[in-house]
Amino acid sequence: MPFRGKYYNWKPYTGGGVKPCALNCLAEGYNFYTERAPAVIDGTQCNADSLDICINGECKHVGCDNILGSDSKEDRCRVCGGDGSTCEAIEGFFNDSLSRGGYMEVIQIPRGSVHIEIREVAMSKNYIVEGSNVGRNRRTQSINAWLRGWCQCHNFGFFDNGVAYTAPGLMNPDGIHLSQRGKRIFAQELVGLINRALN
Repeated sequence: MPFRGKYYNWKPYTGGGVKPCALNCLAEGYNFYTERAPAVIDGTQCNADSLDICINGECKHVGCDNILGSDSKEDRCRVCGGDGSTCEAIEGFFNDSLSRGGYMEVIQIPRGSVHIEIREVAMSKNYIVEGSNVGRNRRTQSINAWLRGWCQCHNFGFFDNGVAYTAPGLMNPDGIHLSQRGKRIFAQELVGLINRALN
């Protein structure tokens, strides 16, 4: 069906300023949306972060027990109708440092954990890395180790854990950006290494 004399490909639009149970559509490749119908199909979620559903164009509350109109809520442990007593708090303090760089497992966060808080309580040379993809992290570590060694060997500018390595002519006068010569040399070596490491 044409809209204002033209045909468009439409996709759902759930952005701000729209009624959650109206059928709002965004024209693909264009910067506008329109209400295509006053109500979506009954049972459609009102929004992505709740169980509430649309019925006759109105958003109706659904409890965590999946019952329409229920007041049941998840407790802090994500137990529906619970009293918050089934959680297990896991706490720890990491105060070590790696002398030669690399990765060290600090904690494994159990699947299904909620209310996760990780804080840096003082300045540190350590970085926090999410480690669900161990292979990727090992490749990253390999690239970083090679990069550090190559830059030191070739007297190339490199910043590593607070230590700056510089070389004349490879950086622009601002000391931040690579010069044209630096970009060329660095790119030639790095592209080959990354391709080998990731394949």
